[in-house]
Amino acid sequence: MVATTRDGDPGDPLVRALEKEGALVLVWPTLAFASPHDLAALRTAAENLQSYDWVVFTSARGVAALLELV
Repeated sequence: MVATTRDGDPGDPLVRALEKEGALVLVWPTLAFASPHDLAALRTAAENLQSYDWVVFTSARGVAALLELV
């Protein structure tokens, strides 16, 4: 048995690969993602990206959230 804390997407390539190798995969998501109630600060930052020297993302979800605002 292999436990994963990923989000449980049925198409998750890790889960599919493990199952293909015969593993019983227990998907146990440990994080929940939600948009902030007030997007004003995020919108302001997105509108002023050119003023930053660097923008660092820690996940694809973070990139997707920003791209929705620009």
